[in-house]
Amino acid sequence: MSEVLRTLESYDHRSEILSSGTKYYVQSSLIPSQRVIATSLFHEGSLLTRQQAEYDGTLAGEPLRALVRRLHDEYRARLVSLLDLRERLKKDVDAKAHLRLGEALFKQRFHREAMAEVIRAIKLGLEDAGAYSILGNCLLALGDSEKAMRAFQKGLELSPGYADLHNDLGVAHLKTERCREAALCFERALECNRYYQAALLNLAITLALNVVLKQDYELSRDLRTRVRRLLELNLQLRPQID
Repeated sequence: MSEVLRTLESYDHRSEILSSGTKYYVQSSLIPSQRVIATSLFHEGSLLTRQQAEYDGTLAGEPLRALVRRLHDEYRARLVSLLDLRERLKKDVDAKAHLRLGEALFKQRFHREAMAEVIRAIKLGLEDAGAYSILGNCLLALGDSEKAMRAFQKGLELSPGYADLHNDLGVAHLKTERCREAALCFERALECNRYYQAALLNLAITLALNVVLKQDYELSRDLRTRVRRLLELNLQLRPQID
C-alpha cells in the first residue's frame, strides 16, 4: 500500500487486490475543486467503477487525509469480503447462492469472478434468465461478443418477454456494428416495456450509426423524426442523461 502527497490540496491513497491471479488497483483521490473523494477500481489500466463522497469543506490537512484513507479502506474491505466469500462458497452446491454472489461481483465490475460464479450456478442446474444476462454482460465486458450473444439468446429462450435481455442482445449486436439486428432487439425490448429508457437511447444511437455505416436503407427512412421522437421520450423519462 502506498500514499502519494502531490500538493497540500491533493492526495491519493492506493492499494492492490489480488484475486485468483488477477490484480486490481484501488485508488482514492481527494478532489478539492469539487469537494469530493473519488474511489476508483482499475484493472490493466482500465477504470471499472468509481464512487464519490462529498466532504466537509472545513476539513483540511491530516484529518482530511485520514478521511480519504478511511473511505478507501472501507471500500476495499467490501471488495475483499466479496472475494473471500467466493472461497467460502467454493464447495457449496446452492446454485442460488452462487448466482447472488455472481450478481454482487458483477455490480462491482469483477467480471471474471462474476462469470465463474454464474457458470457454477448454471452447472448446478439453475435455469434463470437473469443468470444469462449477467453471464452475457460479463462476456461482453471481456470482449467476447459472440459468446455474449449466445448467452443472451439462451436467456431469452427461458424468458422471451425479458426486456433487459433483448436490450443486452441489441448492445452486443451494436458493438459488432450489426445495425439491423441491433435495432430489432431494441424494438423488441420496447415492445416488452415501451418506457425502457436504455432501449430508447440505444435505438436512437443505432439508427444514427446505421446512417454513418450506410448499412440498411430501410432503417434510414424518416430518420430525423424517429430519432427526435426517441430522444424526446427518453428526456421526458429522465431529464438528465448521465
